[in-house]
Amino acid sequence: MDIELEELDVLDLDRPKIIYAGFVRRCLSFITDVVFLVIFSVILTLIMGYSLVNLLIITSERFQQIFMNPLYWVQIILFTSLFYFPLMQASNSKATFGNLIFRIRVVHSTDKRISVKRGLKRQLISIVSLIGFIGYFFIFFTNKKQTMHDMFSGTYVINKQKNLW
Repeated sequence: MDIELEELDVLDLDRPKIIYAGFVRRCLSFITDVVFLVIFSVILTLIMGYSLVNLLIITSERFQQIFMNPLYWVQIILFTSLFYFPLMQASNSKATFGNLIFRIRVVHSTDKRISVKRGLKRQLISIVSLIGFIGYFFIFFTNKKQTMHDMFSGTYVINKQKNLW
């Protein structure tokens, strides 16, 4: 298994060792979150489209054109991700729904909750990391299994441990 443990300072002997989340667990968590975002985006689009058609702001034919446009879906999912990831990771759970399912947390320092601002920075850099997946390959070459967006935003993804929180 590819789990590395953080060496603890002399002052932190009471704390359990931190186990950084590996590539597979993080990848499965991300896929889960994308599925959630797609479902949420479809529901949001249907509600908005139905409302706009009923208010006679757009025609049903125009709504169908928008709904069938792949570029619209890329834009709406990227837009919703700019709220979803930072807000969820800055919450008390320190995790998105995918993170919760796969028992991982996004933290600042060792176990501190990240701010929404730091989460937004992390998400914006993560979108850039998706281009060619180059930013994600950093995880294989860093001791603390950080991706490019983790390094630039000062975050870590760790496995949730029973006694940690």
